[in-house]
Amino acid sequence: MRFRRVGFIFAAVVSAAALTGCTVAAAAQDDTPPVELAPAIYEMATVDNTSSDVIRSCNRGAGSGVLLSFDDDGTPEQVRAILKELRTYNAQAAFFPTGDWALKNLDLIDEMQTDGHIVGNHTQTHARLSKLDATNPDEFYAEVYPLKDVANTTPILMRPPYEDGAYNESVRNRLTEKKMQVCTWTADTYDWNGDTVEQMMQRLIVGDTYSPNPLADDGVVLLHMGSKYADKMVGAIVEHLNVQDIKVAPLAK
Repeated sequence: MRFRRVGFIFAAVVSAAALTGCTVAAAAQDDTPPVELAPAIYEMATVDNTSSDVIRSCNRGAGSGVLLSFDDDGTPEQVRAILKELRTYNAQAAFFPTGDWALKNLDLIDEMQTDGHIVGNHTQTHARLSKLDATNPDEFYAEVYPLKDVANTTPILMRPPYEDGAYNESVRNRLTEKKMQVCTWTADTYDWNGDTVEQMMQRLIVGDTYSPNPLADDGVVLLHMGSKYADKMVGAIVEHLNVQDIKVAPLAK
């Protein structure tokens, strides 16, 4: 039996040793060699959910490069097209799928992690965390901590749906208790709006009413796996950054 590397991280935080080269033992009656876990690809000394700037940068240090990030869900074809473009441009991304989608697409979660991307937590059902925090703490934890024994990076990146609760002290304290780093973004493509690649790039370059912060060094760009031009935006963004001599976060392999 071949053990699948499970790349989704809604889960218990595993030890650093398990993240940096331990192997998964083969079944007792199986001669298949053990499979190495994907390496830890995103670690930080501490979780810091106290600073808005740190949250927007996902606690990434200076010189990390621009990080592309993709939320929610998409068809397997859409996600594989994004992964293909990221390989072409040697660009690292952070994926924030919902738990419901991830559990149905573990092969894609595995592929993301194997390629060297970050896989983060976006709640189980795309819930509003501030509402749950105020009304039902147990349900809050069920949304942000739904799986067990899943190995990936530590601490876990958490992107609250709708950015709801990202700057709420109570929500941030609960996430800090679980060693989850809140991670939002510095530049928004508004790709769900159906704009063309050219329109979205204009928004990233100069900003607009909806997304006033243009793309800059070490920024975090918000995209969605299911948007029409998500894969094409990868090349458009990286090529623009190259012209501007701005570094993109490289694949961590």
